[in-house]
Amino acid sequence: VIISALDALPSSASSSGIATLQELQTRFEEQVHKKCRQAALVPAGQQGLEGQLLGMLFSTLKFPPGPEDAAPESEKDLAEYVLARARRHVQLGELEQAVGQMEKLAGQVAFVAKDWTDKAR
Repeated sequence: VIISALDALPSSASSSGIATLQELQTRFEEQVHKKCRQAALVPAGQQGLEGQLLGMLFSTLKFPPGPEDAAPESEKDLAEYVLARARRHVQLGELEQAVGQMEKLAGQVAFVAKDWTDKAR
């Protein structure tokens, strides 16, 4: 049983280790959520430096939706609402559900979240 469990681990686990739940929660709260919101609020068609600065500004000025906030049906898969639901799952220690939410992200937001999502998997 132990050998089959070790074989199931990714090869990167031997060099970088496996993150604990607490490490994943802390990293999500302190870094991933903030950076993903900034990427989500970059105006369409402005991927350059000015767009990144606008995304930082907008993420500071705009309050993030809570996980209990009802999203309009047409906007339920927008990055802001997906991140809110993922954040709640991470806080509760429900990594499978959090990863499921993070997989709904696309574009720059998905790129920003990729490292954390891979470690959580």
